[in-house]
Amino acid sequence: MRRHGRDAVVSADGGSIREKLVAGAVEKPVLGVFVVLMLLMSAGFLLAFLLFVV
Repeated sequence: MRRHGRDAVVSADGGSIREKLVAGAVEKPVLGVFVVLMLLMSAGFLLAFLLFVV
C-alpha cells in the first residue's frame, strides 16, 4: 500500500516508518540518539553539498 505525501512508505500494519522510529526513539534512548545523529549527519552532508556547489 502506497500513499502520496510525506509518509509514502507504509508498513503492513498501517503505521508509517516515521511513526515507528519516533515511537522506538521514545522507548529506547539509544535508538533516539542514533536517529538524531542520522538526521544531523544528513543535514550536514546537504549543507556541505550546497556550499560545494555554490
